[in-house]
Order: sequence, then structure tokens, then C-alpha cells
Amino acid sequence: MSDNTEKKKLNLLQILVLLIVTPFVLLRERLLKPTYEQKYGANFFRKLLGILTALGMGIGRGYSMNAFTEPAAWQSYLPAALGMAALGFYIVFPLFYLKAWKGATELWEKVDTRTEKDEKGKTRRYEEKSWLTHLLLFVSHAAAIVGSVYGGWFAGNAVYASMPNVIGGLLGIVVGLISAGVSWVVTWALVSWLGLQLLALGFGAYATQAAMPFIQSLGMAPDATWAANVLTFVVAVGYGFPLLHILVSRGLKRLITEMSKVYDEKDQNYRNVFEHTFDILESTYLAQAVVGMTGALAVATQSLIGAVVFVLAYIFVGQMVTSKHGPKEESRGNKDSLRCASTLVGLHLGWFQGASYLAAGGPFGAFGAIVVGLLYAAFSYLLIFPALYVGIRFFLKPLAHPAIGKFLVTMYDQVVNIFDKIDEMRKDVYSSKASPVKTLVQHVTNFGVAAVAGLGVQALAVKFALAVPELLGGFAAFVSWLVIGRVLTKEKINFFGRNANGMTVLGMLTGLSTALLTGVATVKASGMTFAIILGLLVGGVTTAWLFPLAFGILAALLTAVMPRTIKLVSETLAKVHTFAWKQFKAVINMFVDMYRYVRDNLDNFRAYIVKTWNEAYQAVKEELDRLLGRKKGADTKSENKETSDDE
Repeated sequence: MSDNTEKKKLNLLQILVLLIVTPFVLLRERLLKPTYEQKYGANFFRKLLGILTALGMGIGRGYSMNAFTEPAAWQSYLPAALGMAALGFYIVFPLFYLKAWKGATELWEKVDTRTEKDEKGKTRRYEEKSWLTHLLLFVSHAAAIVGSVYGGWFAGNAVYASMPNVIGGLLGIVVGLISAGVSWVVTWALVSWLGLQLLALGFGAYATQAAMPFIQSLGMAPDATWAANVLTFVVAVGYGFPLLHILVSRGLKRLITEMSKVYDEKDQNYRNVFEHTFDILESTYLAQAVVGMTGALAVATQSLIGAVVFVLAYIFVGQMVTSKHGPKEESRGNKDSLRCASTLVGLHLGWFQGASYLAAGGPFGAFGAIVVGLLYAAFSYLLIFPALYVGIRFFLKPLAHPAIGKFLVTMYDQVVNIFDKIDEMRKDVYSSKASPVKTLVQHVTNFGVAAVAGLGVQALAVKFALAVPELLGGFAAFVSWLVIGRVLTKEKINFFGRNANGMTVLGMLTGLSTALLTGVATVKASGMTFAIILGLLVGGVTTAWLFPLAFGILAALLTAVMPRTIKLVSETLAKVHTFAWKQFKAVINMFVDMYRYVRDNLDNFRAYIVKTWNEAYQAVKEELDRLLGRKKGADTKSENKETSDDE
């Protein structure tokens, strides 16, 4: 009985020891040894991370127990902190390393890794940086440069603000250069050394900050909240970033490849409907934008400007966003029409996003807004427009009847044909070819300009109390009528190296006047920048199209109603102006001849005076020499010696 009892006690003791020792054995064999003692990786680095985990958990426990604000709590804090630190070093970090770290490592190894099969069918893995890695590294290096310059500028301004003088300015330049240089070296080295890992840390910090409000809203204990934040950071760095990189670098490339196929639309009927509808919508948008800048103008003027902008945009935008539809090579349209439409959408989106970024006060100001706008424009070209096109095509393609596309194409062709005729009219108006109506309009305009010049000079004469202001005004009007009329009626003028004529000058003066009036009318409501832009736009359209169009219509009406009268009046005005110009030129030449006669006589008189003076001076000098007893031979010898020296 005693032996059996002893055996039972021994078995019970063995079981008890086994229950106590087994967890530690398993802990060592399954957790500690694979984590801290295996040669896989750097043991020192893993032990350092384990120690940091232990310190973090221990210190975190202290904060949760208010041990740092209540010094008396250290007695209860210390055992709990040590226990939490031991838990972190022996269990938490080994579990994280074995269950999470290796998985993340394997996932990171798939980043920028490609596989291919050799001739024997075996799979071979090799490293190759993807387009996304190149893009991220380029942006990171660019950000390092820009951020360093920005930091140096900020540091230099801070120094100058504290010492607003020459010494402070020089010191600010030195501090700014040093700050920018040190910042550039450090950030460039970090980006070059860590690469994607540095971006992953930034991504983890951003993900943790974004998830923090949600974690806090769960109402967990402080320790659990802290652990959840740490877990979010770890998961984002270890799994989120590499997984997102793999999906974007591989999946996005395939998606872009698939989406880019929409730019090769084969159904010409639907393509005509989409492109011409897009042309109408884009032209309407541009017309509304221009009309919105003309708030100070009258409604009729706004409507006229909007109509002109719409027609011009409809024609010129249509040249870009509509495809070729004729059998001939010179048929209107663009083979890359859908790409041009996508580019316009991208520019709109980039402009809006960049303006919103600038209005929100984003980092780097206008430079950051430009970068944001370009990124959104590129994203729109690659994905947004193709996705919209696919969605619109899904709904509208069944409704796109060939007759609709043919109607839109025909309507566009008719508008362009009318525009071509107007363009021919414009070229004829601005050509050097003379006509009775051109001569009449030029001389009538000349009378108007002369009257304005005369009234202006008369007003100035009255203001400064000059004599006979009416006579001065009349003389100014007469001279203006002669000189400006000579310019307006000239058939060829060298205008900045290009051939022009009087009608060109008249059209430019009309456009300039329209631009000034438009700018003055809109500057208060729209601001100086928009007023200048709108004035230049309206002035250019007036010179290029409205003036020749109005002149062509006027010429056609006058020629049809009273051709003989127009011819007689224009010839009479031309002859009168030519006769007056010849007489004026003769008078001017007479005054020029008189001036030359007087000038020549004055020159002769001046020469006579000089000669007489020299002769008198020589006579006086000789008489003085005689009275003073000077020898003429000595003087002659001296003069001969000086002459020989000069030779």
C-alpha cells in the first residue's frame, strides 16, 4: 500500500511539475527560440524591438495608472509595469513576429517582385521596380528638395523678422541656406536609404490618425485604446501599404490598359453622337463662363458676347473633339478626338481641384495647387473619363440612332461652311484690294477722328486759357484729317514686319476701342485681371471677326442700294484728300526750303564772322609784336620748329 501511495504521490507531483513547466518549455521552444535565437534575420535587431515593445507596454501601463502624475502610485505601478513589460517581451512581440512579422515580410517581398518561367518551365523570381515605385521615389525626392527649400525660406524669414535690417537679412540668408542644405541632405539620405519603407511609416501614421476617432468612439479602456492604435499602425505598415502597392502597381495598370480601350471606339454612329454632344456642352460651358465675367455689361451685350463665344468655341473645339467623318483625307475632325475630349475634362477637373486646394490653404501654396491640379488631370485622363464614357455609352448607345449622328455632323458642317464664308469675307476686307465702300468708310472714319482730335485740342486750349481756341482746334482737326487719313487710306503698311493696309489699322482701332470700353465697364464688377482678359478677348474677336463681318454686311447693302452714289462720293472724297495732301505737302516743302535757305545763309554769315575775327586778331598781334620789339624772324623760326615737330 505504501508503494502504491508513493507512486501516486510521485505521479501527482510529476503532473503538477509538468503543468507548471510545460508552458515555459512551450514558451521557449515555440516563441522565444524562433524569435530571439534563430539565425533568420538580425537577432540583435529583433531583441531591440522586443525591448522597445516591453518598454512601450510598461510605460503605457504607467500612463494608464496615472503613475506619472501621482508619484505615490509607483508602488502599485512598478509590479504592473514589470509584468506588462515581461508580457510584451516574452509573449506579445514573439507572437507579433511569428504570426504577423513574417507574413508582412512575405507580403513585402512580393512588392517589386516579378515571376517568369524559363525554358524548362521552372518559375524564376527576380526583383524589378514597378512604375509605382519609380513614381513614389521620384515624388519623395522632389518633396525632399521642395520641403528643404521651403524650410530654408521659412527659417531665413524667421531670422529676418527678428532682425529687420541688413545684418538680419544677411544672417537670414546664411541660416536659410544652412537649414535648407542640412534638411536636404537628411531627407534625401532617408528617402534614398529607406525608400518605400519611409513612405510606409508615413502611411501608417496617417492611417492611425484617421482611425483614432473611430477607436476612441468605441469607449474601450485606455490600455485597449492604446493597443488598438498600435495595432492599426502595425497593420497599416506591415500589410496595408504593401498590399495597396501591389494592387495599384499591378491591378491599376491592367485597369488603365482596359479603360484606355475606350479611346479606340469603333462605332462611328455612337461616336458622332457623343463627340458632337460633348462639343455643344463644352461650348455652352465656355460661353457661360465668359458671360459670368461680364456682370457689369447690359443683358443685350452679354447675350451678344455669349453667342459669339459659343459659336467660336463650337467651331474650334469641334475641330479637336470630333472625329474625321469624310472619305477624303482633308475632311474635318481629329483622329484623336476622344483623347482631346478627355484632356479637356482633365483640365477642368485639375483647375477646380487646384483652385479648391489653394482656397483651402494647402501646403506649398500655388506650387502645391499646381501639383494637385496636374495629378487630378492625369487621373481624369487615365480613369475618370474612360469610366464616365463607359457608363454613358451603356445607357445611350441603344438610343444612338444613325440619323441623330448624321444630323449633328451635318449641322456642324453647315456652321463651319458659314464660318468659312465669313473668313473669306474677313480676308477680303483686310486685303489690299480697293473698293468704293472701303474708300468711303475710310474717309468717313477719318472725318470722325479729325473732329474728335479738333474738339480735344480746343478743350485743352480753353482749359489752359490759350488764345483763339477755335482756331487751334480747327487747325488740329485739319492736320489730323490729313495725316491720319493718309494712314487709313494707304494700301500697304509695314506693321511689325507684316504687310497691312488702312482697313487693318481701322479694324485694330475698332478692336482696341471695344477692348477699352469692355475693360472699363467690367473692372469694378470683375476685377482688373478678368477685365483685362475679357477686354483683350472682346477686342480680338472684334478685330478678327465682328468688324469685318459688319463691314461686309454694310458693303453689301450699300453696293446693292446705291452703287453709283457710293462710287461717286468715295472718288470725290479721295480726290479732295489727295489734293489737300499735295497742297499741304507743298506748303511743308516750302517751309523746309525756307529753313534750308536761312540755315545756309547763317552758315555763310558765321564763316564770314570767323574769318574777319581771325584777320583782325592777326593784325593786332603783328602790331603788338612791332611795338614790343619782337623779331619776326625769331617768331618765324619758332613757328617753323613747331611745324617740324608736329610733322
